[in-house]
Amino acid sequence: MARWGHPVHSFLAGLTPLGEGARVLDLGCGTGATLAAIAVVAPRARLHGVDLNADAIAEARQRLGALGCAPELAPANLCEPLPMAAATYDLVICHNVLECIPDPGALLREAARVTRPGGRTIWSHVDFDAIITSGAEPALDRRVIHA
Repeated sequence: MARWGHPVHSFLAGLTPLGEGARVLDLGCGTGATLAAIAVVAPRARLHGVDLNADAIAEARQRLGALGCAPELAPANLCEPLPMAAATYDLVICHNVLECIPDPGALLREAARVTRPGGRTIWSHVDFDAIITSGAEPALDRRVIHA
C-alpha cells in the first residue's frame, strides 16, 4: 500500500474525469489515501470504500472526516461477492490489491458487475521492491527506489 500523500494516489485520481455526484468505489481502500486524492479532484463525488481490515477503515473514516469527506466505508472480504448492487458505480478503483487475491478473475468479474454501463475501472500495482537494480551499494539502491 502506498502511503498517504504518495503521488501515485493523485495520479490514479486524475486518470478519469468524474462528473458531479459520480459514485466511486475503492476496493481495498485501506486508510483512504486514494479516496482522499479523488476528493481533491472531484469534491462532489460520492465516495465508497471497502477493506478487510476494520482498523484501516476506522482510520480512513477519521482521516477523510478531517478533510471534510463523509465516505461510505465498510468491511468486505474481496474474495467473496461484493455487497453492492449491480451497475452502481461510475468508477471502481483498486490499487495494490489484485495481486493478493487468490482468484483475481472473480474480483474482476465482481468489479465489472458493480460498474455501471459506460463506467470505468482502474487497476494498479506499484511494487518498488520488485524493481531489479544492481548497484555497487545495495543500501543506496534501496533508498533511491523507495524515494
